[in-house]
Amino acid sequence: MIDRGELRRLQKLGRSELKLGTPLARPVTLVGPVTGYCVKCRAKREMVNPRLVTLKNNRLASQGTCPTCGTKMFRIRRKH
Repeated sequence: MIDRGELRRLQKLGRSELKLGTPLARPVTLVGPVTGYCVKCRAKREMVNPRLVTLKNNRLASQGTCPTCGTKMFRIRRKH
């Protein structure tokens, strides 16, 4: 489980410590099911194999696949 302090630390990591747009270097367990909007299905669905990724602006996002059509899904996480 990831707590707020850990989330802040991960958001402040420099580009040299963590490649942007890739899964985090160490495994992070997401709490509960992660839902996102599938553009292809035009519906909200639970992600399959969700993982945390870092965007170019150092924000965290959840990335997974749609269980129906297999399209890549994203959900940008809140800043804390």
